[in-house]
Amino acid sequence: MPRIHYRSLKFSNGYAYRECEIPFEDQGLVLLRGLNLDDGGFLGAGKTSPFEVFSLLQTGKVGKQRKGERILADDVVNLSVGEGFEARLQFDVDGHPYEIVQCRLHSKFGNAYRIIDVDTGRDLLPNENRMHPQQWTLKEVLGLDDKSFFNLVYMAQDFSNIMLHGTDGDRQQNLIQMFGLDVYDKLFARTKQKLSALQMTARDVVALQEELDDIDAELKQQDATPEQLALLLTEARVKQHDLQLQHDTALDQQEDLQDRLRDLQIRSRYIQDAKDLWGQLKRPPIEDVRQADQQLADDLKGQVEATNEKLLDLKNALRLIDQRHIIETKLSSLGSCDLDETDQELTRVRDDLRRLINKDLPRAERRLEIIQDLRKLQKPNRDSTVVREELEAAKDLRRDTEKEIQDIKAALENDVCPTCGRAYDEDEHDADEYKQRLQRLQTTLATHATDAHDLGAELKNVADYEDLKKRLGEIEGSSNPTDIQRNIGQLSSEERRLVSTLEAENLRETLQAQLDNLPKESAERLRAEKMATEKAAHRLQVTYDVVRRVVEKLVKIQELPRGKISAIKQRLIAAKRVLRETNNDILGLGERIGKLERQHEKLDGLTKRKTKIEVGIQKTEKTQVQIKCFQALEKVFGSKGLKRERFVSILADATEQTVPYYTDLLWPRRNTRIALAEAGNAVKFELHRGDLVTSSRQLSGGERSKAGLSLLFGMRDLKEKYTDFRTNVLIVDEPFGNLDAYGTECLLNVLQDLRGRFGTVMVIGNQRDVLTHDIWDQVWWAVRENNEARLYRNGLPERYRPAVERYTRQYNG
Repeated sequence: MPRIHYRSLKFSNGYAYRECEIPFEDQGLVLLRGLNLDDGGFLGAGKTSPFEVFSLLQTGKVGKQRKGERILADDVVNLSVGEGFEARLQFDVDGHPYEIVQCRLHSKFGNAYRIIDVDTGRDLLPNENRMHPQQWTLKEVLGLDDKSFFNLVYMAQDFSNIMLHGTDGDRQQNLIQMFGLDVYDKLFARTKQKLSALQMTARDVVALQEELDDIDAELKQQDATPEQLALLLTEARVKQHDLQLQHDTALDQQEDLQDRLRDLQIRSRYIQDAKDLWGQLKRPPIEDVRQADQQLADDLKGQVEATNEKLLDLKNALRLIDQRHIIETKLSSLGSCDLDETDQELTRVRDDLRRLINKDLPRAERRLEIIQDLRKLQKPNRDSTVVREELEAAKDLRRDTEKEIQDIKAALENDVCPTCGRAYDEDEHDADEYKQRLQRLQTTLATHATDAHDLGAELKNVADYEDLKKRLGEIEGSSNPTDIQRNIGQLSSEERRLVSTLEAENLRETLQAQLDNLPKESAERLRAEKMATEKAAHRLQVTYDVVRRVVEKLVKIQELPRGKISAIKQRLIAAKRVLRETNNDILGLGERIGKLERQHEKLDGLTKRKTKIEVGIQKTEKTQVQIKCFQALEKVFGSKGLKRERFVSILADATEQTVPYYTDLLWPRRNTRIALAEAGNAVKFELHRGDLVTSSRQLSGGERSKAGLSLLFGMRDLKEKYTDFRTNVLIVDEPFGNLDAYGTECLLNVLQDLRGRFGTVMVIGNQRDVLTHDIWDQVWWAVRENNEARLYRNGLPERYRPAVERYTRQYNG
């Protein structure tokens, strides 16, 4: 196992702590006590919480969780502070530095667990192990398991209680797990399972022999061997292949005949369609549609295009005539005016409109706002100079009164007894006069302050009123904003009328220019010529379409083959008959091949099964040898095998080597020893005092605790010896329970002895008797106040000592 050197633990927002830091290097023998100011006492202060975080980072567990209980990292988060949990543990393994970092519900880091190589800064945790990172850290970095951690580093209460006060069965089970002897149980279970499988295989040999006889009888009943069946099957498949080739050839011939028949039918239909189309023209009928050639179609196309162009020219001329008529109608509806006079009138109206909007209207609105503000203010009946003088006089009176009050207070503070409130050189009557005078002056000061406030408000009102009057006098004119808005509306209407007049005159000039450019012709003549041209274009288009379609049919007819449809139909009927006969032959041969394949498959399966059974029977002798080997392993891994021998050896080493050392420290003036022995599924220990033997059930609470502590520390030393494990830190949780003063003194000797083997030994306890003992290098305090825990490593602050004394007196009654 490795050498682990712990350096420090830092965490924030865990349990009731906001911040906590624990150095582990060379701290000596440390006692950690608790003080709970919230509940009033020494319990629940949070002294165990840092070490639970310490174990959580490495094992994913805390020392206090019970069987079946699971404490997660989320349960450690201090939710009352509104921030996430963050913890960092620094340590060395065989001289190489590492750091474990864990965050939960953290606003910046979220949920994370990292095991960092300090030299490279790289996170060593593989992605596939992030669901259970502590298991990987324990095995791959620390080289431990969770049981070894709680046995060797953090001796938590649950483990201690089993060793001190648990049943004999609990004690045996804990020792088995402590020394990893439960691996023999797993090996025994796997051996038992394999042995059962082998024995079942041996029992199946008889059934295999019976099945082999049945297979031989069935093979004798067959009329052909598998080789003969394979030859017949090959011949049938060759014949099937030949028939399939004939079938494919006949099918291809049938498809070719069907395509040729379809082309001939299409050719005949195209010829008839061409004749029908030509019959639509008022031309003599033709015997051969090839007389309608492409040259005729091209000539007709040229005539159609020329007629369409003439029709387009007529349509454009009619459009221009219609446009001229529309313009003449518009000109007759428009009047005339003088452009220069209208433009000058429009300029004058726009200047008046800008003056009203930009000058007169804002000035009238400001004047109206000032008049409204004056109406809100109270009209003053005095000048501002008079009010200002009265305000200054009131402020002077208030300052004088304040000075007189300060003088009286100073006199009272310097010359008055703090107990009775009377001056040293005056009687009680004079002291009362001082107090009454001080009270009158304070009342007068309040009156002066009220007067000053009222005068200040009046002065502000007068100043605001005078300022508004001044601003009102600076504004020229007395027009009403409503009248100005009405004038603006009238001028805007006049502006729109003038703009419309100018636009109409400009439009008249434009239309006259357009009218001068349009032609003058008779619309009736153009329309008559247009109708005649449209009829001629329609007749040409119909003729052209018929000729074009006939030419298209001729092109398609030339692309199709020639032949007689009746002859092709007779050949197609013959091809279908051949195809039907070939298909029937293929189906019959396929049924015969299927029957042969099923028969061959059955014979082949029987032969393979026979071979497999024969091989299985031959392996029976090897199975018997394996059964004997696994029976021997079953005995070795069984309840009386290596596990028991190893367990008895551990108990003997503990009884003779490690446990007596601590027995002598805990019973220094007595010839006392502990004897361990197996008792079925339990471990019994007896206490020997000379020739007297006492069982564990007859021991008092203190004796049982000392015996359990001897066993606890002895087994830990034995585990360390077997695994060659070393660490610089040992944490012991609540070891002083049920011990009297003498037992406590003996346990302190044990802890002092452990101090020489570890750089840091941390003991968690609440016993008042051990607090002042000179054995401790340091005494740390975990103090909980206002639902927040703090760790004080440099001694308890003086302000908490009265609470410690008070709780101690209450506890002692």
